[in-house]
Amino acid sequence: MNKVALEKSDFERLSAYTLALRRKGQSEKAAVLDEQLHGALVFGEGEIAWNSVNMRSLVTIRDLDSGQAWTYRLTFPAEADISRGTVSVLCPLGASLLGRREGEEFCYDSPGGQVRVRVEAVDHDD
Repeated sequence: MNKVALEKSDFERLSAYTLALRRKGQSEKAAVLDEQLHGALVFGEGEIAWNSVNMRSLVTIRDLDSGQAWTYRLTFPAEADISRGTVSVLCPLGASLLGRREGEEFCYDSPGGQVRVRVEAVDHDD
């Protein structure tokens, strides 16, 4: 995967989350996000490519096996509520989405097993 592109404020906040998780003894949870943050490209506000998934992006993904599509907003953990279409950057899907671009295909581990998806659309309509 390409390096993750993040705005400076998001990078700092996500780094603080991983540190807090480690302090709480939840290093496994922090490891997935840490992997994404390691070597991240950090940009100023509004400088990230339009088709790149970052915090608060509205992302449509398609399951490559079933053809089913879903749309989620990538959020910080306190804002996440899957029933409202928001997914935490700390869950496997959220961490895997970070830094992806439209058209990119990837696999992530879901509770039901590994899922192959493609990023269909990215919107930054805050």
